[in-house]
Amino acid sequence: MSETILQLDGVSRSFGGLMAVGDVSFSVQAGEIFGLIGPNGAGKTTLFNLVSGITPVSAGRIGFLGRDILGLAPHKVAGMGMARTFQNIRLFAGMSVLDNVRAPMQAFSRTGFFSDLLGLPASRAQEAQIMATAMDLLNLVGLGAKARAAASSLPYGERRRLEIARALALRPKLLLLDEPAAGLNLAEKAELSDFIRDLRSRFDLTVLIIEHHVPLVMGLCDRLAVLNFGRLICQGRPEEVRCDKSVIDAYLGDSHAAPRT
Repeated sequence: MSETILQLDGVSRSFGGLMAVGDVSFSVQAGEIFGLIGPNGAGKTTLFNLVSGITPVSAGRIGFLGRDILGLAPHKVAGMGMARTFQNIRLFAGMSVLDNVRAPMQAFSRTGFFSDLLGLPASRAQEAQIMATAMDLLNLVGLGAKARAAASSLPYGERRRLEIARALALRPKLLLLDEPAAGLNLAEKAELSDFIRDLRSRFDLTVLIIEHHVPLVMGLCDRLAVLNFGRLICQGRPEEVRCDKSVIDAYLGDSHAAPRT
């Protein structure tokens, strides 16, 4: 039986009188690609913010790797093995592509301030390892040749890939992807699907993904949860979700519904 890596129990978040997320419960198993879908404004990104510690939970419980993470700061959650990308890409625009990946790796530094300041052998060896790992990640996402370029100079699709490389630099066990296919053309979306599967296998990852491109999530995800107005209306395998009347009415429409037999 698979290990539960993420568990949400009755999670809610209200902003004033508005319930952005209401009483949401689901679990994600280790090794899964789990999709979170629903119409705009359904509360998907808010739920990501709750899981990653950016936004505090109003009610409920979130467990990660068997530990209650409510109240933990985002960097503490990240340090446990959770990394994410954002709907609105958040790169260090003035830094190089390489430095964007190197920066989060400093969290794993084993040398002290004075060792780094004086350039002692242990610090030089560690920096060489960080550089090599960062370049490996950039080569993996197809950006090795642009390592010295400014992050701001990259086209949109490449900035998406750089953000994924930066997330991978945190050595996550759970990777949260917030609309990674946004702005990509059909060919790039097909490549992205294969790329995410490869990441899961290569890094032994569990993936939680928000995505609006229905064919991509239906073909990629092992299971899906569907939100509407902050409430969970359905969860299950893609073939189950696409047949659910509440999902068809709220989100998919008849064009994406499974054909009737």
